[in-house]
Amino acid sequence: MGNWVGRAGRGGQGWLTYWLSPRSSVQAGYRLQEVSPPFLGGGRLVDWSAKADFALNSSIEVSGRVQYEQWRFPMLSAARASDVTASAQITFRPRWGVGNGK
Repeated sequence: MGNWVGRAGRGGQGWLTYWLSPRSSVQAGYRLQEVSPPFLGGGRLVDWSAKADFALNSSIEVSGRVQYEQWRFPMLSAARASDVTASAQITFRPRWGVGNGK
């Protein structure tokens, strides 16, 4: 069995979700991971994220997510590094009329 923060490390995460309706929400999140310096030189990772899911009507949903991450693990890179990732999705659920006589 392992631990997501490693030996003698510490970490935490939290998120807050606000529901606009039963099918629409927005969420913000934070995560921190620190690895103990005696274990492979240690390191630190911090990321912030936000996502939103909106139901435009009964057939179409739109979702989006963005995450900013900053990390420094001396064994991998001497300099602090950061990155951003984003995604978007459109979901369409057609109503074909199967089973309702149409």
